[in-house]
Amino acid sequence: MARRIGAGLGALALGVAVTIGSPTAALAVQAANMIAYQGDDYGTLFKNNPNGGQVTVYACDKEQDGNGVYVQVKWSGGGTYGKVGDGNGSAEGCGKGVLNGYADSIRVCEDDLGDDSCGTWRNTYP
Repeated sequence: MARRIGAGLGALALGVAVTIGSPTAALAVQAANMIAYQGDDYGTLFKNNPNGGQVTVYACDKEQDGNGVYVQVKWSGGGTYGKVGDGNGSAEGCGKGVLNGYADSIRVCEDDLGDDSCGTWRNTYP
């Protein structure tokens, strides 16, 4: 029982540190319409209009591995993709882009050697 309480307090302390250290990133994850991960890297999507048509996408590189990170957006109807990258690498802050279209799902990819490593497509809402 004591172990569970200690682990819970540690997680709580970590959550507070993340919020204090990076309030913009923490808020971006909490209110997003879609969230996707690839390792520690993540992407979020916000619908700018409840009926769709325009979205704001954040790509967040959280790994100091030298690989660039980007988020792909799959549009309803399939076949075409939007893309937003994190231009400052793993430095503080995330890349941001506003795209026009009706988003169906997102995934996070790392620009690494060979074919890029990508997480799974996500279309679930938190």
